[in-house]
Amino acid sequence: MFGVIVSLLHTSRLSSRLGRKQICCTWVNINIDQKLIGSDKQLNIIVLGKKHGLSLVGVGRQVEATKAFKKYAAENAVAVADLILAIGMKTYNQSPATFIKKFLILLSGTPSPNDLLKWYEQFSGGLKSGVGAATELSSFWSDWCKTNPGSLRDQIQAQMLASCLLNPCALSKSNGWYVLSKQVFESPSRFTAFVSALGQGKDYVDAILFDAKTGAIRNDPRTDRLRPGLLVKKKLGYVWDAAGNAYRLDNDDWTAVPVSQINIKKL
Repeated sequence: MFGVIVSLLHTSRLSSRLGRKQICCTWVNINIDQKLIGSDKQLNIIVLGKKHGLSLVGVGRQVEATKAFKKYAAENAVAVADLILAIGMKTYNQSPATFIKKFLILLSGTPSPNDLLKWYEQFSGGLKSGVGAATELSSFWSDWCKTNPGSLRDQIQAQMLASCLLNPCALSKSNGWYVLSKQVFESPSRFTAFVSALGQGKDYVDAILFDAKTGAIRNDPRTDRLRPGLLVKKKLGYVWDAAGNAYRLDNDDWTAVPVSQINIKKL
């Protein structure tokens, strides 16, 4: 699913390259996001008239032209096709030369799914950890989709497909499904616990996200932004992001709420 991969890799690219403070993140979201994501009319990242390599769509189109991708796409092996895109985009993000000289060469043949899952292990440092994380996240999402049929899965998948090329900052201000979709990759374990709690009608609170004294959502000291997360209280789901966009889920319907209302001592 191309939307999943764009959402996944776009976030890590911004945080690693373009700063962490609130004012910087806001500027980046407004001015740079769409250029990084790209489109079929914008396969390169162009800022102030200068090219800065391929956009995510540009990387995706190169991957889709390979023998390996075409094979798995023809077989409707969606999970493997998604994995190839995830690895390709993250590899290009970390090392364009490695993407061109190694990954595209690999895709000129017919690597097995296991070959793809282990491909990152040959590297070291940031390339290994970055591509490894993308591999694991893509695999997590594909596996979760297989084992969790139902309206929640369908809604998230539909949102990812519909929103993959849109501006994340703008969309997060109006769409609870989109903010939930981001949580799939920001914290798979928290997302899994959230879905499980909703299904069982139980509360779910990750105490690390909240101030022990006030019950309010804690700030991340590294970014001066909120710690994004999810919780379930009294059979209602809540989700919020680092910018303070917050929503309440009740029977598949999202309602925007002030993030200050998400307080574990008051809900």
